[in-house]
Amino acid sequence: MGKKNTLMRILTYDAVYGLIDYGTTEYNPDKIEWITKERCKVCGAAWIAENYVGGHFICPKCGAQDNDIMHIK
Repeated sequence: MGKKNTLMRILTYDAVYGLIDYGTTEYNPDKIEWITKERCKVCGAAWIAENYVGGHFICPKCGAQDNDIMHIK
């Protein structure tokens, strides 16, 4: 039997923004992976940092950087 990898969507609720969809990430039960959620203060985009090159520091939608990025726990 092969490994079963499934995509799962990361959804959270924020009192200010409402329901936020951080996109999909691949789930592998055999490997624990960090899921780092990021949000842009400029355009409001939300994403999973591990899904993007330079995703911790650069917004994939508008290109905002550093202090304009919120790290969500």
